[in-house]
Amino acid sequence: MKNNRRQFVLAGTPYDSIEIMLDTKYTAMQKLFVEHQTPDQILAQDSSLAGDLQYPAHYTFMQEVADLSLADYWKKVDAPVLFVCGTADFVVAQEEHEYARDIVNAFHPGRAEFVAIEGMDHGFTNPGTQAVAFIGTPYTELHPDFFPKVLEFCKRAIQK
Repeated sequence: MKNNRRQFVLAGTPYDSIEIMLDTKYTAMQKLFVEHQTPDQILAQDSSLAGDLQYPAHYTFMQEVADLSLADYWKKVDAPVLFVCGTADFVVAQEEHEYARDIVNAFHPGRAEFVAIEGMDHGFTNPGTQAVAFIGTPYTELHPDFFPKVLEFCKRAIQK
């Protein structure tokens, strides 16, 4: 819901409309991800939810992802982990990466790190801001700090 709110703001949606749209999105997500209804079942009940059932992958995959317990998986990871997020990433919030880092470190102290890369987006390119990334201007070159940050982490990880 936080990601949807952020993306509605980036799209210039009026704030009073955002809250109404989030209520509708919540209803669709509840039916799809918690109740495991199919899109056809949901639309048979309420066709106005059609726009809220659009996801980047098949709905059954998205249901499987929604059923995962992040802590159950991350607590098993006893290896060096680097969580990377760009400040221009409008798809995933920085706090989600920090949360995953904290899960790993709660069970395996010092095994996970987080780095925020200024201006990098979800595709590791360099649009500079979330607003520019959201517009969708195609960037083809990786952010210049991405590989150096990953290599620094790898060097530290092999020395531990």
